[in-house]
Amino acid sequence: MLFRHPSAWQSEPGPFPNYFSLALEAGAGLGGGFRQEDQPERVFYVKVADLQATLDRVVEAGGRVVIPPTSVPSGIYFALFEDPGGNRTGLVR
Repeated sequence: MLFRHPSAWQSEPGPFPNYFSLALEAGAGLGGGFRQEDQPERVFYVKVADLQATLDRVVEAGGRVVIPPTSVPSGIYFALFEDPGGNRTGLVR
């Protein structure tokens, strides 16, 4: 099922300042979140097996790491990078 009824979502502040996280019922898929910033942006996350190895390849190709591999309380590991054009993409393991 692509979309779930809003009652399936749980929300809470954090784990970062100005961030509001959304989670689905256990086993229902990956949640998401919203961050309040001066400039609105949408970040797509790509699932990878090795965050650091992927970031190393990004840097070799001219990109830069914005957020290094980081663990959040839900047990998800993620990272964020910016390509040479300034576009941000997230990685999740």
